[in-house]
Amino acid sequence: MNPRRPRDTREKVGLFRRFFGGQPNHYLTTDLQTGRIARFQGPAPAEVILDHLAGRRLFSPCLSASGRTRALVFEFTGPEQLPPMALLVRAGSHGLTTAIERSRSGAFRSWIFLENPGVSAAKARMASTCLVAEIRAKGVSVFPNALGSKEDIPECFVEAPLFGPAAVVGQTLFVDPGTFKPHPDQWDFLCSLPKAGESLLDEIISLNRFEREAEGAYSPETHPWETRTAPPRAGSGQGGTPSGVMGFPDSSPEMQLVAFTESKYAVRSKCP
Repeated sequence: MNPRRPRDTREKVGLFRRFFGGQPNHYLTTDLQTGRIARFQGPAPAEVILDHLAGRRLFSPCLSASGRTRALVFEFTGPEQLPPMALLVRAGSHGLTTAIERSRSGAFRSWIFLENPGVSAAKARMASTCLVAEIRAKGVSVFPNALGSKEDIPECFVEAPLFGPAAVVGQTLFVDPGTFKPHPDQWDFLCSLPKAGESLLDEIISLNRFEREAEGAYSPETHPWETRTAPPRAGSGQGGTPSGVMGFPDSSPEMQLVAFTESKYAVRSKCP
């Protein structure tokens, strides 16, 4: 079998655009030496992408615009491997493929790529809420944070991977979940990733709604071992999860986690 010829620059730029181009409305670049952030309209030209890959300017695509998004990014708070692995397994049970990246900070990010030209940002947000609740993750940020009705807010932008100087030291690269070492060929890995359609998000949302409705058969009085509500936060005077988790207020029922005995760590979330 003949070895595959190396990808040329044009192929790499095309692949990068396919996965990290974001919505073709806006993008940001950051000069890390001066800290200057510049915003541009329209799709990013090849020279901007090449500057990113070479480490001259950091490129941040706009993930969400006009109510559509082309990716979901889960940003974890530290270098612990368990949270992204839990998301990988749980999302996989719903038919979603996640790609784990070691970010520029050394923490992990998980990407779920969605079909072009994008799926409903509102549905993507609801599905991400369900997934985070199912793995009981705390302190995780999800991008895009907004539903995409406004394209000029920072929550719609995310730093792209494969940033030159960081990649040299093993950061901003996608890792093998078995070893947490970077894939030897990042471009081959990207080519292997499927993109999820909106129907998979619908299934996650519908399943969680069904389980939420089924909770009527349980109560804290009759099944205290199956119902768990997060304890009150100190000084808050009310129960619920910390407001920093998924942006829900402390008293929000959306983040109440209901465990059930059929699966050791399966959790039903009260999501929309």
